[in-house]
Amino acid sequence: CLPGMRFYRRSRLMVIFVIFAGGLLLLINTTLYLNASKDVRSVRKRQPFEWSTVEHVPMHRQPISTSKVQLEAVNKNYIATKKNVNAVRVVDSRPLPVLISVKTGLAYHQTRVSLLLQTWFNYAPNETYFVTDTADENITTRIAGDHLVVSKCGGGHQRLSLCCKMNQEFEVFYHFGKSKDWFCHVDDDNYVNIPKLVHLLSQFDPKENFYIGRSSTGRTMKIYWEGRIVPPELENIKRDPFWFATGGAGFCVSRRLLDRMEPYVRNGKFVQLCRFTGLPDDCTVGFLAESVLGASLTQSRLLHSHLEMQRVPSDQLKEQVTFSYGRLGGRDTLIPVDGPFTKEEDPTRFKSYHCLLNPQVKWCPT
Repeated sequence: CLPGMRFYRRSRLMVIFVIFAGGLLLLINTTLYLNASKDVRSVRKRQPFEWSTVEHVPMHRQPISTSKVQLEAVNKNYIATKKNVNAVRVVDSRPLPVLISVKTGLAYHQTRVSLLLQTWFNYAPNETYFVTDTADENITTRIAGDHLVVSKCGGGHQRLSLCCKMNQEFEVFYHFGKSKDWFCHVDDDNYVNIPKLVHLLSQFDPKENFYIGRSSTGRTMKIYWEGRIVPPELENIKRDPFWFATGGAGFCVSRRLLDRMEPYVRNGKFVQLCRFTGLPDDCTVGFLAESVLGASLTQSRLLHSHLEMQRVPSDQLKEQVTFSYGRLGGRDTLIPVDGPFTKEEDPTRFKSYHCLLNPQVKWCPT
């Protein structure tokens, strides 16, 4: 019996030792984890923020989970600016009633998107999403990570690539805009006067079918139905010519109309609709709104692509909702604003217009 007793005692001692060693290792790992978490929190607290305040521009709420939308996010924390960017943050707990989607691509991140982040984006950072084709840490370190939505659409300006991105823009609204009354699309070469946009939308009831924008053609579009294979859901729609709002000036759609659009645009169906129409994305939105769903385009002269801007009187510049820039007839078409930057310093005139609206911004010359 004695050898058996000794073996039993040794076995019990070994079990006790293993349990003690395991507990000690667990305690060490827990201590290391807590110290690391403390370091991360202290780094986050040291992130630079250089804010100035502006009145009457509501803004802030926490980012929403991104589980239902395919995103590539680099930084989930809300970082609105870097040390070298004098951004404007408005401390206001009221959210805007609109979700704004900006269509862009990697080729324009460092030029167009960076300019938007320096200017009007700061008035609606939690309501503005950029739909692009490639992840970019240089952008996601300046905005909430889930506000750069990386689609699987191709780059460039091919028709179906743009339709694919518009499809993703709708998906972003249906996921992130559940509490919003309006969805507004703009391009990455649009300046958006956020207070005036909110004022414009306040004049319409989002519970009604509103499709607000501006036609750049001055005439309706028509689809030729002969020889087309018509999907069952489109067989009984009216086949009259329709108006569309050009994406180059931006357009907005009410919650009521968006709810009715949902069966036609979710899960890749908007791309299928583009294939059927054979038209660009903004024309197809007009076809869906007017021909399929029976809404009518409400035209606003406060929205501008690069085609109409020269007609805006200088004393009405502050009242406009959107502007763009480009070339027409061999000449640059720019916001007709004087200074404070030269055309070499500000070739798009966006910074000069931003300073006209917000002279208190730190980087605006006095």
